[in-house]
Amino acid sequence: MKTIENNKNGDLDINDVSGLDIDTSEILREMVNHKLESLGEDLKGKHFYNLKVTKIPTRTDYHTFSFERLSEISRKLINGQTTLGGITNRQFWNRNFIGGFRVLNVEQNNVGNEFPIFTTIYFVYSNSDNLDVKIQKTLSNRLRNIDPTLTFSFNYIGEFESERILKELPRFQYEEYPNNIITKLGEETIQRIYNLEFQTPKYFGQLFKSK
Repeated sequence: MKTIENNKNGDLDINDVSGLDIDTSEILREMVNHKLESLGEDLKGKHFYNLKVTKIPTRTDYHTFSFERLSEISRKLINGQTTLGGITNRQFWNRNFIGGFRVLNVEQNNVGNEFPIFTTIYFVYSNSDNLDVKIQKTLSNRLRNIDPTLTFSFNYIGEFESERILKELPRFQYEEYPNNIITKLGEETIQRIYNLEFQTPKYFGQLFKSK
C-alpha cells in the first residue's frame, strides 16, 4: 500500500508515491507545515529569512559537479570550521540563526548557459529582524570562500506565519533534458534531478531537534 505517514521522528514520510494521482509539491508543503506546527508557540515572533545559494555547472567544471557537491557546500556553510574575522562558519551560523530547513530546486537554464540552475534554498529564522542587511556582506564573503562561482540572495520573509513560508517553497517542474546534458552531467545526476519531486526537507538547529 502506498501511503504518506509519520516516521519515528514525527516527520511525514513518503512511501512510494509513484503512480499516485497527487501533487508532490503539496506533499512537500504538508511535511514542512507539520514540522512548523510541532514548534507551535515557540515560533511566534521569530523572523524568517530565505537564503538561496545557486550553483550553475560550466564547460570547465561540469565533470566535477554532483549533488554531493551541493551537500558539501551546505555542510561547510552551516558546520564548517573555516574562520573569517576569528569566527568559524559554524559559530557565525549559530549566532545568527536558531534553526531552519533546506530544500533543493533545479531549473532549466534557457539563457546563456546549457546547464540547469541548481539552487539550495534555506529557510532560517532568528530573533533579529534585520539580518538581511546586517550580515549580507559577511555571508557573501563566507560563500565566496567556499566556492567563488556561487551566487546567492538573502531576503526577509517576515515574522512567523506558516502561509508566508509555504508559498516560498519551490514547485517541481518536469523538464526533458537533451542528450548532451545527460551525457555531460551523467545519468545519476539527471535521475537525482527527477527525484527532487519526492524530496524531503533537511532540518537543522531547533527544527531538527523538535519532534
